[in-house]
Amino acid sequence: MNQTALGELLGYDKTYISALELGKRALDDVGSCRRVCDALRLPPHVLGVTDPADTDYRAMLQFGGSTVRLAEIARQSGHASEAVSELWPLVARLEARIDDGHAERDVLHLLARARVGLGVASTSCQRNAWPPPPTGRPRVWRSLSTSVVRG
Repeated sequence: MNQTALGELLGYDKTYISALELGKRALDDVGSCRRVCDALRLPPHVLGVTDPADTDYRAMLQFGGSTVRLAEIARQSGHASEAVSELWPLVARLEARIDDGHAERDVLHLLARARVGLGVASTSCQRNAWPPPPTGRPRVWRSLSTSVVRG
């Protein structure tokens, strides 16, 4: 499909399509992203837009936020191994969602917070209390997670 045909399908001028392709412009509002997904018959998560009716997503964010807060309380009260035990399943679930192509900003932020919590909790744990990660991923994520949480 050429730029003219795509522009007609989406309701944009071909110069705007060209600017999008070259990275000079960006689709950064939710309405435009939804319109593009509808026109191209793509699932909204492909462009980072979450379906507001996705109850699993909303529940995961609420549950995940509570889990991170409770893990912080557990760590501060001297129960770092319990904090780690609570955070690993959350990290695994969030990573699985991202691996499935659902990389929403809220999910990435929650994942970063959970990973930072794991890093903080791990320094409080004795070596024998630190469980192995549920996935084969290296532990390089700590500095990246910190930058996402701060940014």
